[in-house]
Amino acid sequence: MDRSEVFRQLLTDKGHDVHSIAEVVGVKYHTFRRQIPTMNFNIQTIVKLKNALNLTDTQVVNVLLPDESEVKNVPKKDKVILVKEVPSNVSRPILIDSDLLDQIKELKLETGIPIQKIVEKFIRFGLENTEVIESEDY
Repeated sequence: MDRSEVFRQLLTDKGHDVHSIAEVVGVKYHTFRRQIPTMNFNIQTIVKLKNALNLTDTQVVNVLLPDESEVKNVPKKDKVILVKEVPSNVSRPILIDSDLLDQIKELKLETGIPIQKIVEKFIRFGLENTEVIESEDY
């Protein structure tokens, strides 16, 4: 049984489901639901879960925190890889898929940060962490 299954069982044992515990810890249901398979919770959410579910320190370590093998597999710093293409002299408005826009809107609702600032942060991160390569052979 992986950690996400153990977590779901723990929720059931404590009389909660994903929707109710998301409300208790103050996280949007859809955001919380996406975090469960990877058990990728920030420290504030972990503390709220510990308190809301009345978990012992052992339960927090065994269920909510990643084990050593998971931490070793995380890359130190992510990069955006861009493959060079033939330049185009056409300018157009920037369009994004509706699923990406929905995720950005969820972040806005969760954080209170305006969409423009969220998009600017993502673009800034991408620009600072980009590697340009000559061909698709990476």
